Amino acid sequence: MRCIDGPPPFGPGDPDEIQVAYIRLLKAGLTDLPEDEGAIETLLVDRPASPAETILQLEWHDPRAIDFRHTLRTWFCKVPWSSIKLLEIQKWLYWAMFNAELPPLEHLPGERRRALEDALALLQKRLGCEIEEGSNSDAVPMRLTIDRMTIFWRPFTLYAIVGSINWGLRNLYTKLWNVHHGHSNGIE
Repeated sequence: MRCIDGPPPFGPGDPDEIQVAYIRLLKAGLTDLPEDEGAIETLLVDRPASPAETILQLEWHDPRAIDFRHTLRTWFCKVPWSSIKLLEIQKWLYWAMFNAELPPLEHLPGERRRALEDALALLQKRLGCEIEEGSNSDAVPMRLTIDRMTIFWRPFTLYAIVGSINWGLRNLYTKLWNVHHGHSNGIE
């Protein structure tokens, strides 16, 4: 438990690199391939998935926005979309960008506040809606590197049962079918 519940090993990355990766993530799945399936390189057509293109506001009923909202819910333990509020989204975004807990917004440094606001604006375009103000303690975001792990006990009984079954099957196969267990080039 102490091994996996320590402080995060890495801090925030380069802000420009984070922004490029975030925009690429938001553009994923936004466009259908052109009729030529992207085989012909030309500058005469728009390429909405290109990093040079801007993210346009999607409509609430757009299937791409619906799918993205549904996917984003997985970071909130699949709670209904209507229960996810702005503060929880901000906590999740801040963690995703800076690998840290979101401090009170009034104590947030200017550069990080702008980055968070820009990321939120782009996210809302992709979601097809504005996120409702407020907070909901039932929609806690999962933040893999900073959330506290709670491990009370390991399932020793399960491990013992599985180990016993494996040992029994290995002996059975050895006696009945003359199966040999060994290692070859470091592979069991």
